[in-house]
Amino acid sequence: MKLVLIIGLPYFAAKVRQSLKQIDSRNKYIQLDTYYKFLDKIKYLLYLPFATTVYSINGTIEKSHALNLAFWLKKRVVMHWVGSDVIRAKQSYKTIKDSYSHKKQIIHLTDTPWFIEELKEINIFVNFLPIFTVSKTEMQAIPFPDKFNVLLYIPQDKQEFYGIQRLDRIARQLPEVSFMVAGLNKADIPLSENVHLLGWISNMNDYIQQSVVCMRFPQHDGLSFFVLESLSLQRYVIYNRPLPHTYYVKSDQEIVLTIKELYNLHKRKELHLNAEAKDWVSKAFSPNNMLTLKSILLNEQS
Repeated sequence: MKLVLIIGLPYFAAKVRQSLKQIDSRNKYIQLDTYYKFLDKIKYLLYLPFATTVYSINGTIEKSHALNLAFWLKKRVVMHWVGSDVIRAKQSYKTIKDSYSHKKQIIHLTDTPWFIEELKEINIFVNFLPIFTVSKTEMQAIPFPDKFNVLLYIPQDKQEFYGIQRLDRIARQLPEVSFMVAGLNKADIPLSENVHLLGWISNMNDYIQQSVVCMRFPQHDGLSFFVLESLSLQRYVIYNRPLPHTYYVKSDQEIVLTIKELYNLHKRKELHLNAEAKDWVSKAFSPNNMLTLKSILLNEQS
């Protein structure tokens, strides 16, 4: 039996651990929150000597006590770059002389196609491997609601980064459209009356199914689970990153025109479920990706 320690972003780490456990009962996968839980830090020290691999779902070029110990014990280290870690690495690259970017023993992965070129800029060469997976049983879409609406996710502590001002500008141009915002309890700016704050929600899929359009436009983004879940449930997605079966937009006007187009189709009952998106997600993000990840973590590649 081999042991893999999964550290990094707790939300993603827990989901990936569960997926790995479902496909591999012969080996052991332990997820530890070494960021925020003191007990997990102690567990990491105890488990590390017996581990085959340390798998960090969060890339870094800066020094980390957890990774330093793994290198010292000559453990296999795999980094999965997923989002804001790329921003931090690019910002600190010029000022960090002794960084992890040159450690050849690190295996770098990313779940986001456009990060491949971004990370090349700081001499990190990565392979694309999604950590989002969805089975066909999870893609049971329901019909669109009678009332047209748009769903977004904006976290409470990163409102400007996720586009709260842009949302307000768009909503004021579309007073007939209801905009639902998950993750946000109180906005930093006064919002148009047709913007409704949902606060923190535990099951995003329920709200995606109650929506017609899902929209996302942060300043920088990894391959969003919210976007992929929306596509898998056959919703229409407006996104500021190029991705199959989404509406790729750059300006406020493009967003407004796209929403108007979808709104009018829905009003005439001519808007059908986005079935092609579901088919694409089921192929590109199948559970087979977890088999590839397992092979990398356990060094099973031929």
